[in-house]
Amino acid sequence: MKAPTLLAFFICCFFTAKSSFAQKSLVADSTIWVIDGQLNPYSALLPGDTLLLTEGTRPFIIFKNIIGTPEHPITIINQGGTVEINSDHYFGISIRKSKHIKMTGTGDSTSLYGIRIFNRIGSGLSIGDFSTDFEIEYVEVGNSQYSGIIAKTEPFCGFDRNTFIQENTLIHHCYVHDTGTEGMYIGSTFYAGQTIQCSGVPNSVLPPLLRNVDIHHNRVENTGWDGIQVASAVNTKIHHNQIKHDSQQLAEWQMTGIALGEGSTGEIYNNKIIDGEGLGIYTKGLGDVFIYNNQIIRPGFKNNSPSGKYGIYIEGNASFPGMYFHIINNLIINPKFEGIRFLNAKGAPKNNIQNNVIVQESYLIIDDKASFINTLSQQINVSNNFTTTDMSTVRFNNAMQDDFTVEEGSVLIDGGTNLEHLKIKFDYNEQNRVTGNGIDIGPFESEFLRNNSIDNSSNETAIPNPVSTTNKTTIHFNNPDEGWIEFVLVNQSGGEIKTIDRVYYEEGMQLKTINGNVFQPGLNFLIIRKRMTSSLVKISVFVE
Repeated sequence: MKAPTLLAFFICCFFTAKSSFAQKSLVADSTIWVIDGQLNPYSALLPGDTLLLTEGTRPFIIFKNIIGTPEHPITIINQGGTVEINSDHYFGISIRKSKHIKMTGTGDSTSLYGIRIFNRIGSGLSIGDFSTDFEIEYVEVGNSQYSGIIAKTEPFCGFDRNTFIQENTLIHHCYVHDTGTEGMYIGSTFYAGQTIQCSGVPNSVLPPLLRNVDIHHNRVENTGWDGIQVASAVNTKIHHNQIKHDSQQLAEWQMTGIALGEGSTGEIYNNKIIDGEGLGIYTKGLGDVFIYNNQIIRPGFKNNSPSGKYGIYIEGNASFPGMYFHIINNLIINPKFEGIRFLNAKGAPKNNIQNNVIVQESYLIIDDKASFINTLSQQINVSNNFTTTDMSTVRFNNAMQDDFTVEEGSVLIDGGTNLEHLKIKFDYNEQNRVTGNGIDIGPFESEFLRNNSIDNSSNETAIPNPVSTTNKTTIHFNNPDEGWIEFVLVNQSGGEIKTIDRVYYEEGMQLKTINGNVFQPGLNFLIIRKRMTSSLVKISVFVE
């Protein structure tokens, strides 16, 4: 082949390949309610193309057989104004047999949610019938009889779970409100099987599994049942959502801000759940579940039903060896019942409940104690959590306005256990999790540092000193500022060995009695960590 002919051949091939991914737009006006990628004119849709929905009101829309590719999804977007679904049809928008698509309501700069669904019967947005690999953003769904957004494929007689997985479910920056049942219902809650009628005979089938679910930055308000429910889904992320007033129907077993159901693994983090009628966060997952940096405010507090309304509830025995539950750096304010209840006996003691803040001003009395954390005597690593029945002692910036960041000198500052092995690197506000002298307790990392400098002018004493391991010694110290004081045993270099106690004291001269057997024989160094200063007491201990 001569050089000019060869060059022409490559040019031809280049433009042929490029044209196969050339983007074009097709328009569907408000009179088009069924869009099928196998029928004209929408059979012309190719990967990378855009489907424009012109502004206007429709009773419903069905999208069917819309097929993109991972590299070139098909985009469905509003054009020229808001697309509104407003009718009594039994669904608002239905997506069927489609994959690698993106539905976005960003086509009108004057509307935050350019696609709005207000059907009053059925569910608002339904995604199923073997649909997979989809993204939904900037869509508003409200006033639906059932779920606001439902995304799952229902099994049928002869269905084989191994033949289909719903991959890459991404829903973000949506507004879901005033739903009859769930705000979002993602995946089947019948992980272990559901019974359907096959030729008149009951038959148990396994529903499809989901992989890679990401639900983030959504507003979910006034749901009849759970706010966000995900089940049968591995590698799930539910984060940065704000959920208000979930579970308004008071339907038993359907009352949770966020639920991660059976057959699931993943992370629930940086969510804010406010004034729900049910639990804050619930999971019955397989394990490998991380719940961190969440704010759960007054869960179940207004509900007069006898059912348990906990901040966080771990249930079941579904976890496998090596798959654990980690409840880390959460904030729970005034739960109706227990702050955290943990019923999963598997994986102990590598399950963790650490660095959480639980304030329970109106609390359930169990053995004359506020019920902050209940593990039902299971072997679980429960450590370094801060609990109190007095909100004011924590020194939040503005608890009356639900601002639970902390003032300078709060006991939460730098008081957390460093859990770098769990790879939690940020706080609720996306700030670096490890700052200052350590991480803070709770979801927020403060700009302030704990004052670890020793005030050598203080005249703290221990009487008796020396003390035997079978006796007690009383620390006499001055507290310049009302607040929490920690008594921390350190080594000669200042490294912390253990926190002996944390007690709230008024201003002035105070006493603290400590058993001698908490010390090691020889010279011990006890830090008295106050709100703004610290002092050191040296205590000699001998074996008697």
